Amino acid sequence: MPQRDRHLPRKASKILSDLEQLSQEPGFIYSLCFMIARSLWIHPDELFDNNWLERPNQAELSLLLGLLVKNHIRLGHVPTQEIALNQSTRATSLLNELHLAVSTPAIFDQKREPSDEKQLTELLQEYDSWMQSGQGVVEPIFYGGEGAYEFQYIAMASTKYAADDPWIKAHKGASIGEFIEVANDLNLLLRGRIQLMKHEMTVDEECEALLSAMTFGLDDLPTTSREKLRHFIAAFSSTPGEVNQCFNTLADHNMVLSRPIVSLDDGQYFIPLLSNVPRAIYDSPFYWMIENDEYRDTALDHRGDSNESVTHDMMVPIFGPDNVFRGIKITKGRHDVTDIDVLAVSGNRAVIAQCKSKKLTIDARRGDGTAIRNDFKKAVQDSYDQATKARRALITEGYSLHDANGAPVSLSTQVDEVFILCITGDHYPAVITQANIYLQKGSQDPHPIIFSVFDLDLVSYYLQDRYEFLYYLRQRSDHALHFAADSEISLLGFHLHHKLFPDTRDEITNVDSGYGQLVDANFMAARGDWPTSVASERLFHTWKNEAFNRLLEDIKIAAGRGPRRVPAEDLLFFMYDLAGKGADELIKCVESLTRQTLLDGREHSVRMPMKQRKSGVSFVSLPAPTNATQIQDIERRLEAIIVTHKYMSQAGEWMILASFAGSPDRFDMFGYTKDPWHKIPEMDQWIEKIVGRGIELRPDGRKI
Repeated sequence: MPQRDRHLPRKASKILSDLEQLSQEPGFIYSLCFMIARSLWIHPDELFDNNWLERPNQAELSLLLGLLVKNHIRLGHVPTQEIALNQSTRATSLLNELHLAVSTPAIFDQKREPSDEKQLTELLQEYDSWMQSGQGVVEPIFYGGEGAYEFQYIAMASTKYAADDPWIKAHKGASIGEFIEVANDLNLLLRGRIQLMKHEMTVDEECEALLSAMTFGLDDLPTTSREKLRHFIAAFSSTPGEVNQCFNTLADHNMVLSRPIVSLDDGQYFIPLLSNVPRAIYDSPFYWMIENDEYRDTALDHRGDSNESVTHDMMVPIFGPDNVFRGIKITKGRHDVTDIDVLAVSGNRAVIAQCKSKKLTIDARRGDGTAIRNDFKKAVQDSYDQATKARRALITEGYSLHDANGAPVSLSTQVDEVFILCITGDHYPAVITQANIYLQKGSQDPHPIIFSVFDLDLVSYYLQDRYEFLYYLRQRSDHALHFAADSEISLLGFHLHHKLFPDTRDEITNVDSGYGQLVDANFMAARGDWPTSVASERLFHTWKNEAFNRLLEDIKIAAGRGPRRVPAEDLLFFMYDLAGKGADELIKCVESLTRQTLLDGREHSVRMPMKQRKSGVSFVSLPAPTNATQIQDIERRLEAIIVTHKYMSQAGEWMILASFAGSPDRFDMFGYTKDPWHKIPEMDQWIEKIVGRGIELRPDGRKI
């Protein structure tokens, strides 16, 4: 819930009018350059600690540029230090006021201070109605981040438009690949200039130098084809005074996003926000094509195929080519039931990915509740409904699967759990917030995980192990209503740093956007866009340790062995559920109890119940057996231990690991069960006679 201000802010339309007037003041283009440098040019080491709430973000700076180009830009009026600082301060103040205006419902005025529980309940109900109406989604849509990195836009643009390249070449004079070449050349030129700028300058000198650094002419790129450069400028440039005449609200289309190059006088071109260029290359060609009546349907078909293809190709490295299928048809008898765009399978777990390419309409961005619901239905709800139908078929016998060629698809293991991915081909702003408000689902149906292709690219980069990838999907789905975040990158950063494991003390955990900044610093360095820095090394798995990792690897190997084969997914998900301190303490107990058995030749055990998930783990260290009879006795004893420890903890799922004194392996035997718990009076009477309690250890590391 937004914080209440002492007075309600002015209407957004009035604030935008003031911002437009400010943008038309002499010299504002120079002050804007100054603001961009101060706001966005952050050293990698400062990225994580930077407070983005204290400075204008990319969306707000694009807003200022969009207002600036509504009229002809007057150059030559370089502001003095006093004027530049004054314009920057006023612009920032107005932007802050605008943010407050679109994020504060009218019900929060000083006359509505709740005096009792009833009035507070009424106020919260009104707030919920405000969110449901659509007005509460305006703020996260506009301020919710860019949705992708520059290099992701560039890398995926070629794939997205591979089938459309002939049309683009014929109508725009250059292919997507050639546009990308020019964009890369411009990026090197302008970023190189920025890096060479002097550090010691007065504010007015800096303003003039910044405008020069952000401006280029046709002769500034001698190694770039003049013809390609002209085609690039024609496709992605805008002329001040001729664009954005209808740009009056935050929801209106801002031409500097689709045409980020601003034409100035004397054949000069201004690119103050370089990151808008890759975004335009990724987004704009689609609009060019659908405006062509003859090519519209073809472009739409290619768009859907591209989304499915990208999703499939990202899944293959994780699950292997033999476990990822595209265009699956589900039938029952002679009847078609539904389709799956992309299906990935690992043991008894499966992932259904349904792909859509719907964008938010202008009306939805304005907060029109009907438009938001319609857009959400086409982008998410429809794919979710289709996926839930496919999920029910996968976990129920009597259905058949066929690939796109009609060949039958057989799964080696009965699927027990299915995760639903709703994939959007573009960044869909505030989709997590919208899902919490508008998603319709059955009480027994799982929550979907809604990724853009950029989110999937990011998650698959960090979670290349299929078990860890599946576990992340499990946590995202199971705890979708517990973790509140502005973006997927924040949730991923939290998981990589701590693990998405709910704190039972809180009804909701608000994930700070700073976890996304951890990923920002690390991902760009890992992909080679930024140098490795102190900030880039702050994203670590603090919920694991090396000994625990080795234990997990051993479990993967042992899972399929023996007469009672247990899916590795069950065992690993179970182990991943151990909290960070619990995993550390378990390893310490394993090492300590093993040493004790070596010293005294006796059996020692520890059990760790995890009450939140109604599960637990036991470890037993034993003297090394000398013959087959002793091994059989140990097997029976371990079975008794797992039954009693599970019963004592009233758990439905339990694992036991056993190690023999002197063994080089981390464990020599294991057992696992996930039968539902129910009360047995005889067990209550005999439990302590069958096996000792051993040490009880809580997942937070505290011994009981």
